[in-house]
Amino acid sequence: DTKSQIEIRDLEGNLIEILQINGMGPKWSPDGKKIVFDTVFPDEVASNKRATEIALYDLETKELKRLTNLHGISSNPDFSPDGKQIVFVVWDFGGRAKNLGVINVDGTGFRRLLPEKEAIGISSPDWGP
Repeated sequence: DTKSQIEIRDLEGNLIEILQINGMGPKWSPDGKKIVFDTVFPDEVASNKRATEIALYDLETKELKRLTNLHGISSNPDFSPDGKQIVFVVWDFGGRAKNLGVINVDGTGFRRLLPEKEAIGISSPDWGP
């Protein structure tokens, strides 16, 4: 099972750290201290569910935190401009974007933004400028 990795580099291109995880689509927090991404956690790989969840890596504490545990497909996270919340896409297993989720960076306060019967076609949410 090959793992992808996220390389963290400074502005000169010097390698600071390598995260050996199945992480995709990393986004920096506005303060540059955290990275959010979607990943398949080891328990999902072991169970063959292959669900992607939203994870947060803190560069100061070196802590990797699982923010979601939806046992589905959560992807394409992005920080709010104030860095306090993360928006992401909640997919159904048929591969269709179903809803937008928002969660606080500490993993609390998850909510879906649209009524459950709504289906959307957005794949890369963005808080905007």
